[in-house]
Amino acid sequence: MKNKKHNTGSTITLLILIIAILLISLTATSMVTSNISTNKGDVDEYLDDVLNELTSYVKIKNVYGQYTQQKPYYITKIGILLSPRFHDPINLSEWVIQLQTKETLTIYSFKNVAMKQEDHTIFTHPLWENMSFNSFGIMSIIDKDDSLIQHYSLSDPSDLIFLVFNISENSITKGEHTSIILTSGISLKKTITFSAPLPTQQIVSLF
Repeated sequence: MKNKKHNTGSTITLLILIIAILLISLTATSMVTSNISTNKGDVDEYLDDVLNELTSYVKIKNVYGQYTQQKPYYITKIGILLSPRFHDPINLSEWVIQLQTKETLTIYSFKNVAMKQEDHTIFTHPLWENMSFNSFGIMSIIDKDDSLIQHYSLSDPSDLIFLVFNISENSITKGEHTSIILTSGISLKKTITFSAPLPTQQIVSLF
């Protein structure tokens, strides 16, 4: 009789999430009981932020933007540096990126554009030439098994990538509040919000 093979990776991930959610609940309860003046809205915001981190399956390490070099200054490109939290494979070809400003909502999908960073800089990489305005590309920084390039998949917490996309038509200028939402077919949802900083240099940190 053959032994059944269980997906231990998914089980462990689920257990970690359950334990983390229980700890968050206890922390929120402590916040309320230890400080009577705690605003319910503050607690709700805290819970939303932490749950967003835990259930997204990915960790956002930084978000960079590139400003134009001449007036009027606005952000033309964005690069999101991220890595997976768990060993469960994440298929990036199923992802969709939503960019929301006060006046626009732009959807970016994946069109099979993935390359290694190699000796190129993030915003001058040849990958940009293969992307349309409404698509995003994958730039591999660390990928030990080449799963990112061959299968567009994150498979190990050591993987490190940039998701890059062009936002020049959105004309995001300093002070403009912007939201980036990462979603996928596995109910992943990761929200990044920022206000465009002063264009004191061409490459700026957004998050």
